[in-house]
Amino acid sequence: PNRTRRFHWRTRHRVDQEWKAAGAQLARQALPADWTPLTRARMAVVHVVPTKARRDPDNLAAGIKATLDGIVLGGVIADDSDRVLVSVTHTIEYVKGVTETRYTFEDAS
Repeated sequence: PNRTRRFHWRTRHRVDQEWKAAGAQLARQALPADWTPLTRARMAVVHVVPTKARRDPDNLAAGIKATLDGIVLGGVIADDSDRVLVSVTHTIEYVKGVTETRYTFEDAS
């Protein structure tokens, strides 16, 4: 969020749409054909970072918004509201040279 805040709104919107589309595509690929979106879920997010530099957890959490919108669009969960996501955890892992974000959803009904 701190980096993209400096973008022109049109550029930021385009970048957000790209992340949303990628999240939806990856979600659809990962789900079985008969999947029904979860209506109550716990979400765990692991932010894998490439260096041991200090991180602001709030920025990491805010940075997943567009991808999470794509995950909803892809059908993993019914919505990203507090009625569906009853618990959200964020952890940071250091793996030298690796940058990735892992999402895990667990049924909470």
